Amino acid sequence: ISTCLRTCTLASEYSNWMPIVGGIIILILFGIGIAFMISRAANRRDWEAIARMELYHLSIAIIWVLIIAAVANITCSISCSITNDESPFTSAINYAASVNQQLQSFSNQLYLKAKSIRIESAITIVILETWVSPYAGCENIARTYENFAVILTPFIASMIVQQYALIFISQVAFQFLLPIGIIMRLIPGLKESSAYVIGMAFALYIFLPLTYVVSQKAVEGISIAPISTSSAADCVSVTEIDTILQNIGLLLPQAVFFPALSTIITVAAARAFSEIFKYDFAELRGQ
Repeated sequence: ISTCLRTCTLASEYSNWMPIVGGIIILILFGIGIAFMISRAANRRDWEAIARMELYHLSIAIIWVLIIAAVANITCSISCSITNDESPFTSAINYAASVNQQLQSFSNQLYLKAKSIRIESAITIVILETWVSPYAGCENIARTYENFAVILTPFIASMIVQQYALIFISQVAFQFLLPIGIIMRLIPGLKESSAYVIGMAFALYIFLPLTYVVSQKAVEGISIAPISTSSAADCVSVTEIDTILQNIGLLLPQAVFFPALSTIITVAAARAFSEIFKYDFAELRGQ
């Protein structure tokens, strides 16, 4: 059994929320116990009924937390068996960083190519007292390479934002959303809102990193081809232009299409699971 399978749920992204949620549940349970004792001492049946109802809702929240933890463990193990990384978030962050690195490397190659062409286009030789510029006009070709590099700039920024967003979600968002959802579930009138908050936490925690894992596997074994950073005699090569277009065709879907699809899947999952989390088990039994 690989190390990541044995320690998957112990990874920081998949365990640091448990003490927070556990502490909140214990505090709420302690508060409900005190309220129940006060209601018995004051002989207030209405207070006792409220305490019992809050204990019931807390029990349902605990069950959902246990289900989320079990699903997280299964998901983490599946991702680990595919990527051999510590957790899906680790795989997702590494994948985003890899795409960003490829984009930046390719952009630098395009700028270096343009620089070489500009230097070559400035060469002037003297033949029989005649000044000849054999590479005149190559500056326009250099501008084309620079335009390709400029096209990649917003996508590089997008991958940087995605990388830091994944880091933020793995370290902060779930630890914040799930406790808030549990607390909201105990407040009368906020049952549906709490279900959406818990559903969003579940989607961000489970589905978001898993979509990046699937994207990574979809392009596994495919890499960009480097281009020559020295200019050719005619300033442009048909083969090289074809390589550039192929590289852009490989990188742009990873920087645009896959993240957009990941967002759609995450939001759809949050809405779907919010419909599940807003029901308690008594309603599911038809009571």
